[in-house]
Amino acid sequence: MGVAVNKAAAIGHWQFATKSGNEESAYHLCHAYADRKEAGYAPELTRGYCKEAPRHYGLLKERDPEFDIIESHIHKYLNGLDGH
Repeated sequence: MGVAVNKAAAIGHWQFATKSGNEESAYHLCHAYADRKEAGYAPELTRGYCKEAPRHYGLLKERDPEFDIIESHIHKYLNGLDGH
């Protein structure tokens, strides 16, 4: 907010955060790589991060009510990769 969009920098930060165990960053990477219209579209990375995200969320002590929405997005991305 208030700065120019820099997707490469965002992806770099999310990758670092994912390696550090942040539960939300893997979902953001799943989303970032899933858009076929973007130059960064990468089906294998999408698949990997979309499968990693639920594992990170599963490590949380309390289930966030918004995880149901995130989970549906993850399934949509994975189904899109599989041609459904």
